[in-house]
Amino acid sequence: MQKSRGLRGEEAGTRAPPSPGVPPKRAKVGAGGGAAAGGGPAAGAPVFLRPLKDAAVFVGCDVRLRVVVSGTPQPSLSWFRDGQLLPPPAPEPSCLWLRNCGAQDAGKYSCRAQNERGQACCEALVTVLEVGGNGELGAGWVIRGPGLPGPRG
Repeated sequence: MQKSRGLRGEEAGTRAPPSPGVPPKRAKVGAGGGAAAGGGPAAGAPVFLRPLKDAAVFVGCDVRLRVVVSGTPQPSLSWFRDGQLLPPPAPEPSCLWLRNCGAQDAGKYSCRAQNERGQACCEALVTVLEVGGNGELGAGWVIRGPGLPGPRG
């Protein structure tokens, strides 16, 4: 019985270390990417680990624009719609919620991350879709967004 207890203890010992090792691996990827990319003084410049993605939303619905950024020191984020500065989102600076979307919400959104070592930007197009009178997209659908084609007929 002592042998099997010893084996179980050894097995448990080999299983336990990988779990605590997971967060350092994630941190190493973010930090290693910055150091490998620039080394030296640019090592802490902002980098988007998750940039903005294009989104389409129906009129009256909500959409969340989210980024993940790394940098040392922690970068500050600024949000823009069609080049115009937007108020900082609260409570999460990395998530911009567009609530009850309408045609005025369509456009090109961008996020700028900046710290003393540099800056990075990413952008995405938000399209607002209207549903026709029958509740389905069809011949009556309308896409509102810059540079997008109208309905095909």
